[in-house]
Amino acid sequence: MRASHTTDCHLWLGPDGLQWGAWRQGRCVSDACGSAGLTGPDAAPSPDGHRAALGQAVRALATRWTHLAADPASGRLRLWVTVADVHLHVATLAWTPLLMRDDLLPSLAQAQLVQAGHELHARDVLRVGEGGAGQPRLLVAYPHDLLAACEALAQDLGGVLASVLPLSVQAWDAAQPWRQAPGGAAVLGVLADGLAVLTDGARQPRHSHALRHAQPVAALRGQWRRRQLRQWATLPSLGAGPAAAQAQAGALPRSQPQAEPEVQPEVPARLTVLDLRSEARSQPLQEDAFTLWPLPAAVLADVSPSPSPSLLLTWLQSRPSPSAHALDAVQRRPSPARGWWLACAALWLMALALGLDNWSVWQDRRLAQASAPQPVQAPWLPEAAAPAFTREELGQVQQVNEAVRRLNVPIDPLLEALRAPQDIRVAVLSVDIRAGGTGGRGLGVVRAQAEEGVDMARYVAFVAARAPFVDAHLKQHERREDDAGRPYQFTMEAAWPQ
Repeated sequence: MRASHTTDCHLWLGPDGLQWGAWRQGRCVSDACGSAGLTGPDAAPSPDGHRAALGQAVRALATRWTHLAADPASGRLRLWVTVADVHLHVATLAWTPLLMRDDLLPSLAQAQLVQAGHELHARDVLRVGEGGAGQPRLLVAYPHDLLAACEALAQDLGGVLASVLPLSVQAWDAAQPWRQAPGGAAVLGVLADGLAVLTDGARQPRHSHALRHAQPVAALRGQWRRRQLRQWATLPSLGAGPAAAQAQAGALPRSQPQAEPEVQPEVPARLTVLDLRSEARSQPLQEDAFTLWPLPAAVLADVSPSPSPSLLLTWLQSRPSPSAHALDAVQRRPSPARGWWLACAALWLMALALGLDNWSVWQDRRLAQASAPQPVQAPWLPEAAAPAFTREELGQVQQVNEAVRRLNVPIDPLLEALRAPQDIRVAVLSVDIRAGGTGGRGLGVVRAQAEEGVDMARYVAFVAARAPFVDAHLKQHERREDDAGRPYQFTMEAAWPQ
């Protein structure tokens, strides 16, 4: 994971505080480890309060790591951030054939998070997990203030922000419980100081539930008992309904893969648990309902520097460097493999040989043209200059062009395409049709009202699949708390070719 002259700084944003540590060439830097709780007026028992206090603590950490940036032995600094799931917006997006369309995926994911009760901000970073046909996707929205604090810390240190991932995703990739589970689906529990997480899925995590609790073992035991008493309920598809199915049939390619039934994890008698609490070194977890995932001996061993890094940070440092992950807030390009370089070298040699052959042919043709009699060229006459328009004439031309574009707007087909079917409970409040758009497209701004968030998402997908529209996305939404029924009022943009 670490090359020479590289210092890896690990930061854990826990439920009630943060922990940090630095490793240089695989060895812990003794004066670069520590922890801090959330203090001050911003440390309120609310998600926004915790995130605000965490952001301030992360920015203040630059003063503790100043000596790392000034030390020439540190070399290149890389910041790896792991976030407790309770600080993030996490939900599951049920399968619908519309997930195969990349242009509709952000709108569907945003609507599902809103439906799950999360308050999103415009600058939050949304990531959608990977999954095959018929499989749900895990959604993670990173608050902008936390990411801005991490980026500012990396910039103050003169390093780079290498990764920002939830703890549940880090644990799932490390344990890979689906390899030992029958049918390729499994359930994994994760324990940390003040945090209990229950995650299940297959090759990729599909459902995750985190709980902040002073007794994480008891909290995870309660989650596991409730999990054993019920079957996992699949969330309703956002694309359900006959009208949406007809729209999907026209929007999707004919080679659309058939949806396979979701593999439901069998509920085993014992839960596999990854215990990363501080006391796990001295007091191993002993629970009849849990099976501990073994940690490396080097992680469980006490380390000499004081203050020493926590068990969780030591475990994160011992992991191999993660490759590009779909749920990572920092999108990185994967490192090219050796075979890729060999293929490039072979293509370069082929291009060189082809270029030499073409050069030889060009030389022969040039010699043949030199020996041939030269034709008599006609005298050159200057081309007539194009007529110059005055500023007033140019303005008139633009006005005529704008009038022609407005006359060519297909008003009736556009309004007919915006008419919602009966099974989508949406009322259109206003339509602003603009003829002059970007990229040769017209743009329409639609304000509408829906009774539920699922109707809002289905209406956006319905309009995107209706001709003459070629694209539609959700731009803004809010829930009218003062109105009867608390409906959603939203604004979307729909484009059509001109």
